[in-house]
Amino acid sequence: VQSITHTAGGPSREAWLFFDADLKRMETRPMPPSGFDPRDRPWYTGALKGRVQFLTRPYMFFTTREIGLTQSTAAANGRAVVALEQNLSDLATTLQGLRLTPHTELALVSDDGHVYGYFDLARVYHQVGKELELTTVADLGVPALAALAAKDAPPRQTVTFTADGAAWFGVTVPLASFPGRDLKLLVAMPDHDLLASARAGLARQLWLALGLMVALVAIGWFVGRRLGRALTGLTHQAERLTRFDFHPAPPTESGISEIRQLDGVLNTVCLTIQNFLSTTETIGAEPGLDRMLAKVLEQTVAA
Repeated sequence: VQSITHTAGGPSREAWLFFDADLKRMETRPMPPSGFDPRDRPWYTGALKGRVQFLTRPYMFFTTREIGLTQSTAAANGRAVVALEQNLSDLATTLQGLRLTPHTELALVSDDGHVYGYFDLARVYHQVGKELELTTVADLGVPALAALAAKDAPPRQTVTFTADGAAWFGVTVPLASFPGRDLKLLVAMPDHDLLASARAGLARQLWLALGLMVALVAIGWFVGRRLGRALTGLTHQAERLTRFDFHPAPPTESGISEIRQLDGVLNTVCLTIQNFLSTTETIGAEPGLDRMLAKVLEQTVAA
């Protein structure tokens, strides 16, 4: 604890108080006067003046010489002020952790357009003499955030816009209201980040559909070729019948039962006609009646 004790009409005493985990004082270390008086700081006077929560602009902390801002509030009786300091580097780390995608842009901006928090602290402020000047969102060098701020969209309503030749989604989230300034969080997300997974899924489905289509075409070509070969054989067999060639053809090999059945029927027709033709030849060529009758009987039974 950094302690500064003032006595009426006397010098102030400064000391560092060290405590253990149980908040028991372990050491009191006197320190030389630093000239620091919290009652002169903007966060103290601002909280007492308005008796409401007060937020400073970013400034240099007296003790650590870091850049940050302070939120403060006064007690109800006006005899005390409690303040919370926020280092801008910690704020930048917090914003970094809020990024939903690798290219998401976030910035903490006041109602007058000045940037209070961004990933890159070097862009947030610059020193002019002993004073710190905050960068405006238009001068931050991030086209997406500048376009979103200029769009002046309703709070918490997602909008689409174009920045630096790319499509973006953006939303403005109000955070807190303080005397003299309101803070809001600008969130801009590129279209290719937000829809990358969906587009990748569509691409995978498209390639899967194309692969399945190619496979089906190959299977259809194979089956059609086998079917066409079998039908071609049946066609040739039917053409032989038109030429009065009734000799049975070799069995057609096919995986389709109907084609095998049709092939068997055609061969049976050929055999039957061949037997009747042989019977006719026997009747006309055999001079002996007994032999002719025996052959006709055999051929009729075969038919």
